[in-house]
Amino acid sequence: MNESYGETWDAERAYKKLKRFILRTQAKENPTSCMVLTTQEHARMSLCANGTMPVELFEQALEQLEKHEGVVVGDIFLSYPPNLKSLNRAREFVIDYEKLDKQFIASSNKVQQSGVFEE
Repeated sequence: MNESYGETWDAERAYKKLKRFILRTQAKENPTSCMVLTTQEHARMSLCANGTMPVELFEQALEQLEKHEGVVVGDIFLSYPPNLKSLNRAREFVIDYEKLDKQFIASSNKVQQSGVFEE
């Protein structure tokens, strides 16, 4: 579905669109290990620079996804892990990455402590 520049954006639409984008693209960054990880730059470029989503709504959607859905938000990476094992694999990758994404580590710890993976 192509978006036209005449379409209007609101917070709910941005939230849903960013959530779908993360879920759709996160494994593509590391296809050999199927890691649940994507980059914030990829999301921002696709949705804002190459798309029509306003940057302010992108930022707001990121904040809300982290707060309510358990999305891990870093300066470089984003992840929407389905379980604790996936979260740990993504965190291990980020720790070993050439440039440490401290915000991702902090966010992943917050998500883990929030109880979203408890049954």
